[in-house]
Amino acid sequence: MAINVPLPTSMENVSLPSVSQTIFIILPALYVVYQFLSCAYSFLVNLRAAQQSGIPYIITPWMGFDRKFLATEFLWYPVVSRLPSVFTQPWLSMTRSDWSWRYRRSPFDALSSAPSPAPGTASPSTPAHCSSR
Repeated sequence: MAINVPLPTSMENVSLPSVSQTIFIILPALYVVYQFLSCAYSFLVNLRAAQQSGIPYIITPWMGFDRKFLATEFLWYPVVSRLPSVFTQPWLSMTRSDWSWRYRRSPFDALSSAPSPAPGTASPSTPAHCSSR
């Protein structure tokens, strides 16, 4: 059984999108592609710098001190914290905005990434975050 679709008899009946409509569609798409590529490039640069420094690092999907996540942390953290720990450890505790106050040394002890300081000495440097920004 064939489907018959009537075709326009002339090109006068076919309308192409205007330039403003095309720009309205293409510019947001280009912006999204640019943001993705910029984020990926920044992540790779930061990852290479962390690897070359020799400082222990944790790869996180976002930076906990970014304005977008500081403003919306109360929305996403309860949802993400319910995911299995296979997906969220060790980075979840390090993305909270108040992680150093809330968890103190427990993230470092769990990773055993830094030795405990001797009494009366300065604390060791903390692991660096490796995120896209």
